[in-house]
Amino acid sequence: MVPAPWVPYAPSMPDIETLSEVPAAQRLLLDIIDTVREPLIVLDAEFRVTQANRAFFRTFRVEPGDTIGEVLFTLGDGQWDIAPLRELLRDKLAVEPQLNDFDVDHEFPGIGRKIMLLNARLVSQGPNLPRIILLAIEDTEILDAAQLKNYLIERTTPGQRVSIKVRRVEADLTFHVVLGGG
Repeated sequence: MVPAPWVPYAPSMPDIETLSEVPAAQRLLLDIIDTVREPLIVLDAEFRVTQANRAFFRTFRVEPGDTIGEVLFTLGDGQWDIAPLRELLRDKLAVEPQLNDFDVDHEFPGIGRKIMLLNARLVSQGPNLPRIILLAIEDTEILDAAQLKNYLIERTTPGQRVSIKVRRVEADLTFHVVLGGG
């Protein structure tokens, strides 16, 4: 049985039939993960997806049954086997357990281009317990000038460096923003 998206998958856990079987602290964590507006996934030490929120399923048009319990890099017939993402999770996260604002630009079959800003955390659950990886994904593609203005007002401070890439597809412009230090 593949558990529902809000119930953690772990090979050592017995199948959970109802949410009432999940301890209260774990239920709170799962509710927090599912409440986050940006796509968020939880990976085990082998990069297997143990949890994902609704935003992840909606944004990347995947089903929980095809995602939970699968290795991230094999999702969608390998469309998540993205070299910069693999480098972030396998190499950089091993050295620095907290990484912010890692830029990934990728074309997903059936979805299109996603310009993503990733935050990753290597989280220890305690002694003698395996570490988990939290991966938050922000879609940073901006579709119009008004959205760009609001994005910059919300996320920058006076004097902060900003780099903007503009792409024109027929009559439409899309913007990709990279924020620098102050």
